[in-house]
Amino acid sequence: MNAMDETAHSRRRSAGDVMERRFHRMGRIEGVSLLVLLLVAMPLKYLAHQPLAVTVVGSVHGLLWVIYMLMLAQLWVRLKWPFSTVVLAGVASVLPFGPWWFERRVSGSAAGS
Repeated sequence: MNAMDETAHSRRRSAGDVMERRFHRMGRIEGVSLLVLLLVAMPLKYLAHQPLAVTVVGSVHGLLWVIYMLMLAQLWVRLKWPFSTVVLAGVASVLPFGPWWFERRVSGSAAGS
């Protein structure tokens, strides 16, 4: 591999690393929104009769989840993540603490290998 090829490969890997870091950051944000929905908004709705909490937090959480899934699709296409990894990330996104579990599972190993 010549110096130009190595530089191009390094840039691609570096861009992939940035995409993965952003995805994991979004996973943590989305995970927090799910916990707020489940642990704050839902009790407010059913115990304090404040359904607006679920409406607001649920809408924000839904938007964050869609962004998370779009970022996941981008990693699948651009970084060629295996389908099994993509499915695992999708399932983890709907479980409390799932995004943190997924991040730990794929950290230290290349998700695309």
